[in-house]
Amino acid sequence: MSTDAPEPLVPGGPSYEAMARLLTAVWPEMPASARFFERMDRDRAPDAPRRAVIRDPADRERLLALVEWGKHPGRRDGAHFLMSLAVLPGHRRRGLGQRLLRLALDDLPRDAARLETSTSEDRPEAVAFLERRGFTVQLRTQLSELDLETFDPAPISIRDLEKEGLTVRSLAGDASRDEALLRSIHALQAETARDAPGGDRYELEPFDRWRAMYRDNPDFLPEGHLVALDGTRVVGMTQLWASNGTPAIVYTGFTGVARSHRRRGIATVLKVRSLGWARRLRDPEGRYPVVRTGNAETNPMLQLNLRLGFRPLPARLRMERRLGAG
Repeated sequence: MSTDAPEPLVPGGPSYEAMARLLTAVWPEMPASARFFERMDRDRAPDAPRRAVIRDPADRERLLALVEWGKHPGRRDGAHFLMSLAVLPGHRRRGLGQRLLRLALDDLPRDAARLETSTSEDRPEAVAFLERRGFTVQLRTQLSELDLETFDPAPISIRDLEKEGLTVRSLAGDASRDEALLRSIHALQAETARDAPGGDRYELEPFDRWRAMYRDNPDFLPEGHLVALDGTRVVGMTQLWASNGTPAIVYTGFTGVARSHRRRGIATVLKVRSLGWARRLRDPEGRYPVVRTGNAETNPMLQLNLRLGFRPLPARLRMERRLGAG
């Protein structure tokens, strides 16, 4: 088979290891793992993304390029689609990315209105590739990283939430299986995610699928997931996730506070306590992992992270192409 022939894939093929190797080569700052793809395919929804690859003709287990596309899982508008595209360094400027992009576009339904993807601002060739094909930047997400070894929360003023009638707890022990607690977390995330920049069309996935994130996800760090409760209602939350590709990185997930409880320092307390717990972690060489996160540059959470000691990294660019129905 020549490298001109994209190969559509069904779940399970090609090998998960081959996909992880390709994506780690393309994005070495975000190492991928085979178990991520394996779990994704095991839990696939009926409208799960589709994949296609271009293999190395000399080595069928070596992938030169990969594309994945499908309905955007977080958009209320069913005409909004999401795509990721990766081409192995050393094999770019040979038309591989163009062929896979065309395959994805040709597969989209006639009523598709938008196709969204992302890349990094420090990859100007990728930005130019997308811009030449009709994609424009819609949102700039500032990535940042915290060195846990030097993290010192002492200078950071935090409030005593317990004295204000709130309770802070983690999802360790039986908490991650507390149905009422999880439903309240789900409700808070659904509410607050729409307030984030670019989140006006966001829709959280149904509770049953969202709950599996806690019960089945191998990257779940229950002690790093903290909530603030006003009675039995969750009014604040923050998350820490392990990296599926390396023990040297942990990721801050979603952090949000209910509209009724903002400007009371709740997010600061939760993040400081979560990061304080994370300082117990070590990689196999005994070193602290780094914590990485991303915030839209207009999101107040970015300023909080910078105050906590996160240092800026190259930003991610969310890019979108309007399609015929748009």
